[in-house]
Amino acid sequence: MQSDKETSRKETNWWDHWNTSYRTNLPTTSLPSKVGAVVLKEIRSLNLTDPKILELGCGTGWLAGELTRDNVHYIGCDLSPKAIALAKRKAPRGRFEATDFMLWNVPEQPFDMILSIDTIAYFRDQDAAVRKITSLLKPRGYVILTTVNPFVYSRRSDIGPPGDAQIRNWLTRKQLHRLLTNNSLIPLRSWTILPSGDKGILRVVNSHKLNRLIGQFVSQTFIEQVKEWCGLGQYRVVVARRDVFKG
Repeated sequence: MQSDKETSRKETNWWDHWNTSYRTNLPTTSLPSKVGAVVLKEIRSLNLTDPKILELGCGTGWLAGELTRDNVHYIGCDLSPKAIALAKRKAPRGRFEATDFMLWNVPEQPFDMILSIDTIAYFRDQDAAVRKITSLLKPRGYVILTTVNPFVYSRRSDIGPPGDAQIRNWLTRKQLHRLLTNNSLIPLRSWTILPSGDKGILRVVNSHKLNRLIGQFVSQTFIEQVKEWCGLGQYRVVVARRDVFKG
């Protein structure tokens, strides 16, 4: 049986490999950049003044670089030391820590907002993680969270098995909302983005021939919006707020 230390080392090595292989020099057309654009729009729509923001799993700083251009106090953490080294160069105005969030004594709390961009599925104990997130928020503070949509990801032929030591706890909409509400976070908005999938029913829904045919009558943008509304986007986005009567 592996020790916690050995397991943690393997997880760190996996994320070092992932970040340096797939999260450096991302073009604006990449999926992370598209997700980041949605997250930035939601952050700015809240009109917070000089907010203090914590980002979990900040990776190589692909979002931090944009955020720190605004007037925000930003702290980012990630399990991968190699990713943090890249993030510090990309967003020199930010503050970064290579650490396990669950073991970290988080500085300068509480926060106006906590970001969890494609990270919640990779916690061993998701309930404990969200409970800690809530504890670090100011009353009525916000959480913006994105995570993979298991309905779509399980119907993508390019998604293989988990890597060595990679945790993969995908959550349905119902499971995710229950996780948040059980930990004093009220979902305000929840939707999917970036339709995808080429197996099962999604092979038909995303057929190029079918979409070209429908596109003769409505725009491709409208087609995408309908799919997202139907929950067929590959990522779920949730904007939640801390419940002032709980937690």
